[in-house]
Parts: sequence; C-alpha cells; structure tokens
Amino acid sequence: ERRWQRWAARGWIALAVLLTLVYLLGIPVYLQQAQSICAPATPCAYPQVSPADLAALEAAQLPVSAYAWLGLLVPTLLFVACLAIGVLILASRTVDGFAIFTAYVLLGFGFQFGDVSAALAQISPLWAAANRLLGLAQVSFFFFFYLFPDGRFVPPWTRQLTMAWVLWLLVSPFTSLAVADFDGASRLWFGVLVPGGMAIGLLAQVHRYRRISNRGQRGQAQ
Repeated sequence: ERRWQRWAARGWIALAVLLTLVYLLGIPVYLQQAQSICAPATPCAYPQVSPADLAALEAAQLPVSAYAWLGLLVPTLLFVACLAIGVLILASRTVDGFAIFTAYVLLGFGFQFGDVSAALAQISPLWAAANRLLGLAQVSFFFFFYLFPDGRFVPPWTRQLTMAWVLWLLVSPFTSLAVADFDGASRLWFGVLVPGGMAIGLLAQVHRYRRISNRGQRGQAQ
C-alpha cells in the first residue's frame, strides 16, 4: 500500500466524520424549513410547504411534521449506506486509487443527495459555496461509469465530457441558470443533463464491456 493511499484513506475518514456531524446538525434546520408554510402567491423556498401542498396533506390527514420526517428518511438511509460502503471499500486489502476515488464519490453523493445540504445552503452563504463544491460529487457519480473498473476514460472522449460537466457545475450558479425553478435550471438539470449523463455512462459501460474489458474486468462489471 502506497503512502498516498494511506493519507487518502485517512482524509476520507476525517471528511466522513465532518460531514456526518454537519448532517446531524443540519437535521433540525431542515425540519424547521420543511414544516414552514410559505405565503400564498409567493415563491416557496425549498423545502417549504406551499398552500396547495398543505391542503393535500390535510386531505390525507398527514401532519406537516410527519411529512417533513418522511422527506428525511430516504436521503438519510442513502447517506448511511454510502458511508458503510465507503468503509468496506477502504477496509479491503485490494484497495487502489480508483477504489479510493469511488469511496469519496459515494461520500459526497450520499451527503448532497439529501435535502439537509440544501437547507443549510439557504441559511449560510459560506455553506452555499461549500455546497457547490460538494455538487462535484453528483457529477463525479457519472464519472464512475466513465472510469469503472480500471480508472481509464473509455471511450476517450468522455474525458472532455467530464471537463464540460465540471465547467457547467462551476459556472451555472453564477448565471441565470441558477434560478431554482422547474421552468429554468432545475428543468434543464433534472430533465436533460442528469438523464443524459446517466445514459452516456451506461452506454460507455456497454462499450467498455464489449470492446475493451478483459475477462477479469467483465467479471467485475457483472
């Protein structure tokens, strides 16, 4: 095991502890925001509850507090699962650079997938900036499919695609595309870019499996 791998593993542990503490501290912030009702005819700041959503909850006889906790359940389970998988990866005797990269990707993706990260970003400009950097983890999740299992970009043009992804993530928050509504940036992100990135990643894996991978690598993919 190389020295840099040991330091990278220690860095992962430190970051995992830090993000877990931030997540736990952010839960009350999220719950407070998720139980607040925005005024009629005004834009709602996610995860606030709109008057229409409130009416639907009342019709279903579901308290707003229960709705807030339910919204926290799946992201929290995902974060815990990503932590556990990361620990298993780093505990493996065959850990390599790509495995460490995967552990970091899972950690950042699991943390930022939940609404706690978004809730913290609304109350702290400093955390909003940090949240943009953590957003790289979401894009890195696509990189995993471009790089698995040996850490090489296949097909080679996915390297340029990766650079474009990173540039988009860094630049878009400072443009009109940063508007968080489903007619603007969110529609473009969730409706086009995310599905497109996933589709390209899956196609890249199919290409690698059929044309590039050896028998051992095909076994990893299976």
